Parts: sequence; structure tokens; C-alpha cells
Amino acid sequence: MVSELKSRKLKSADSELVNSDGKNRYDLESNPVINFVHLLLELDKTITLKCSICASSDSSRTIGYLRCFFQFLEISGHGVPWISIPLALMCYSDDQWLNELLLNLLAGIFLDLLVSFILKAAVRRPRPPVNQNDMFFAVSVDNKFSFPSGHCTRVGMLAYFFIANLNLTMFQMALYLLWTIGIAASRLCLGRHYISDVTCGILIGLLQGMFIQYSWIPLDNLYYLKTYIT
Repeated sequence: MVSELKSRKLKSADSELVNSDGKNRYDLESNPVINFVHLLLELDKTITLKCSICASSDSSRTIGYLRCFFQFLEISGHGVPWISIPLALMCYSDDQWLNELLLNLLAGIFLDLLVSFILKAAVRRPRPPVNQNDMFFAVSVDNKFSFPSGHCTRVGMLAYFFIANLNLTMFQMALYLLWTIGIAASRLCLGRHYISDVTCGILIGLLQGMFIQYSWIPLDNLYYLKTYIT
């Protein structure tokens, strides 16, 4: 009887080590791919925490000035000015080429907001623990979740859009590149995002820019829409 009970316990213990897919739990833990992913995530967190030098509002005066500078960059990459300014320009401009450019720019901004919202709601990765909840005009999903960085998806999309559609000089491209790097640095130094959120965000933004360029909206479509509404 005792030996039968022992054999049952051993069988139940062995069954606990096997998951629903029939794979041994220890085999999963010793999987080199899973271990490599865990290592990357830990490295991502460690480097991010070291980069978040301006995350605290109680820092020294020099760091405090730097925090204000990065917060200014944060606002410059926010969706609100990138929606309101093109809309205002379209209302007062009679230039057809400019209006068509602004129309597609707005389409890219709204696409970026939609993609960022869906990914954050789906992945639901919490923001770094050092992040302060003082971001300008952030909705609930955007304020709580980290992946991807909405600012970086936006600047990635804008980079592709402007380079593809404007004849920028080398100086103008250098200024835009500095602004893009500043936006990415602000996400890390303010402790808003992990490094993987920033890098993946820029890549996603470039893909969005390619999509907008491929599905370019002619200005005539806007006139048809206005006629239909009025």
C-alpha cells in the first residue's frame, strides 16, 4: 500500500514538470533561445536604468535643466502639435502641392497614433519603474504602457516622409537627424521607455512612412470629401 502511494506521488510530481504541450518544464528553462531572450530583456532593463539620468525631478540643478530640455523635446515630438499645425496650415494655404503634402502628413500621424495605441494595448509592457507620470497630454493607454515608444514611431515616420518628399539640404537633414536623436534620447534619459521600445519604435515608424508613401492620397480626394460633406 505504501509503495503504491509513493508511486502515485512520483507520477503526479512528474506530471507537474510537464506542461500542457507535453514539454518538460526543465527543458523549457534550459532552452538556449529562451535564455537568450531573458538575457536580452535583463540587459535592456539594466542599460535603460543607467541611461535614465533625468528621470527624477529631485536631481541636481544641472540635471534639472537637462530634464527641462528633454521635456521640451518631448513636447516637440508629441502628436498634438503635429496634428494642429498641419491643420492650421491647410486652412490658410492655397498651395495645392503643400495641401496635398499636409494631407498625407496628417494621414501618417493618425496612422501612427492608431498603430501605437493598438500595440501598446496588445503588448501591455509597463513603463520603467523610474518613470514619472508627468508626461504632457497622455491618455490612459499611452501613459501606462511602454512598447513601442509613440514618440519614436512618430519621428521614424516623419523622417521617411520628409526625406522622401522634400528636397532637404545636408544641413537641414543634419538638423532633423539631431532632433530625432534628441527625441530618442529624451525617452531614455527621462525614464519613459526601455531601449527596445525606442529602437523598435523607430523601425515601426519607418515602416509606417513607407506605407504612407506607397498609399499616397491625391488632393482631389479631399475635395471630393468636402463636396460630399457640404
